[in-house]
Amino acid sequence: MGFSNDERETILRYDFLTKRWYAWTNVESHINKFTKQNWQQTKGEYEGDRLIAAEFEAGKTFVTIGNTKRKKADHVGNGRIDNGN
Repeated sequence: MGFSNDERETILRYDFLTKRWYAWTNVESHINKFTKQNWQQTKGEYEGDRLIAAEFEAGKTFVTIGNTKRKKADHVGNGRIDNGN
């Protein structure tokens, strides 16, 4: 049976003191991704032989939060489009 669609979630947490990432998920595709990316599985919840939820942990370099490039606004001030005239 597992989890219903409205119960599925993935939670990521970073611990500044241990410099480690922690994840809990019951989304099957995320379980597969964490496993393939060599996150260490620390707990698992099974339904028969099927893993339906898991906790993982990984070092600080496993997740990168980068800067986004901001697109220059096409408008000036009061929301009017600047057409160059």
